[in-house]
Amino acid sequence: MQTKFIGNITTKRRQQLTTAALLVVSFAVSRVIFWHIGVRFDSSSLDWFWQYLDLNVLRHNLMSGIFHMHSQPPGFNLFLGLVLKCFPNSSGLCFHVVYMLLGFILYCSLYLLLRLSAFSRTWAFVCSFLFIVSPSSILYENWLFYTYPIAVLLVVASIALHRCQERRSTCYAGALLFIIAIVCLTRSAFHLVFILACVALVVIPREIRNRKVVSCAFATVCLVGTLYLKNLALFGFFGSSSWMGMNMFNIAQHSVGTNVVNELVRLGSIPSVASQPPFSAIDKYSKIDSPQLAPPGIDPLTTKTKASGTPNYNHADYVRIAQEYRQASSYIIRKNPRLYLSSVFDAWCLYCQPSWHNDFLKRNNQAMSVWLSSLSCLRTQGWIDLRPFKRWAFGAEGEKDLYPVTSLLFLPSIIVFACAGAAARISRFARKGDSSGVAFIFMTFTVIYVAVLGNAFEYGENNRFRVETDPLIFLLGAIIARDAYSYAMQRMFRRHANKSVDAYVSPGADTG
Repeated sequence: MQTKFIGNITTKRRQQLTTAALLVVSFAVSRVIFWHIGVRFDSSSLDWFWQYLDLNVLRHNLMSGIFHMHSQPPGFNLFLGLVLKCFPNSSGLCFHVVYMLLGFILYCSLYLLLRLSAFSRTWAFVCSFLFIVSPSSILYENWLFYTYPIAVLLVVASIALHRCQERRSTCYAGALLFIIAIVCLTRSAFHLVFILACVALVVIPREIRNRKVVSCAFATVCLVGTLYLKNLALFGFFGSSSWMGMNMFNIAQHSVGTNVVNELVRLGSIPSVASQPPFSAIDKYSKIDSPQLAPPGIDPLTTKTKASGTPNYNHADYVRIAQEYRQASSYIIRKNPRLYLSSVFDAWCLYCQPSWHNDFLKRNNQAMSVWLSSLSCLRTQGWIDLRPFKRWAFGAEGEKDLYPVTSLLFLPSIIVFACAGAAARISRFARKGDSSGVAFIFMTFTVIYVAVLGNAFEYGENNRFRVETDPLIFLLGAIIARDAYSYAMQRMFRRHANKSVDAYVSPGADTG
């Protein structure tokens, strides 16, 4: 008996080592192949992207720059600054290594989540490998931006929540809340509301509710809330980013057009900032009465441009400018709700577009042109004209109304079925106290949260916003497809079984 037990442990250990070796080798081979065809890590955005502090601030005045930063949450800039300080002569290589490790963590996390969702080893490996060599994964793994780290963190958070529910572990509950705090401190779209919803997922189930979990939840909310209170005290807004108004104006302006906006400015209905495109250089707003909010001598808040010559969007005056854009956006949306809904519909269409339709990825898009063109051939076999629908629903014409059918049907279908599955799991929890589907609920909620929030308030890079939840969408799609297949097979088996029983019973009934 003892020998058999030891043999089972040895077999399990051998399987784990084989799986680990297979994951390592397959990931390494895939990255070597993509390197061979010309894919390279792109960190060229480091000295000019809007979301980043000036390089001199990151290198020499990091903590002051982070404290006085209002344009973005501090997480990603803190990461950039630490790498630049610790590896001043090889920061590009360090960024590449970190993102490569993130890619491998995502690969292993996808495999583990599929195994936890009752997939076989073979199917878990095949599915996770297909995602990790997809254009979305390759392109964003090789681009220095916060999109890919957020995607990885959300998948790891799903594992922590699954383990928390499965093992009733306070450690995994704390890990989940810590990861979500990092997400909220890195990406402004993940608001304090999001972390409160995640706190509810670990506090509501009685099996894992205890003093340690409640204390950890309170500390996490306080950590994120401190950032909001700091911005309220220094800059007069409660949030993690001051850009909300400028982002809103993109979709508001798209709904009515620049001519209508200029006429509203002339009539004095909206602030004069609306005459300029959002995110213009600070000198474009020279005639605007925007009081200087920053005390003198703080470079992140007082310099108009970075050392590279690009605008410094962390300048203190952008706080006031964004507030005026928000007033203009609110007025336009209130007066034109139907046209605003048309813009939201357009944003959803962009959301469904392939993730590689991004100008910042051109360098690696060219290297992967053969791979991308083969996928594009599959998705452009059928097109749908949305003009009749938009005229009927919104009374508006769009700039682009022909879209591939696959783009408009695939993602919304997964989201609809995921919502149905999450609703069923919530109902089962309410009736029976069964919390086994909490990870599925979390993944669905996160996908819906990012999609609804991003498409309601921003227009432009909506497909990039989706990439942050692409691994979750992929996991939900795989689970839904597996469950649908299992249900179909069960129905077919029962039908054949009933026919067999009828065929067996009927002769007996005739002879009786």
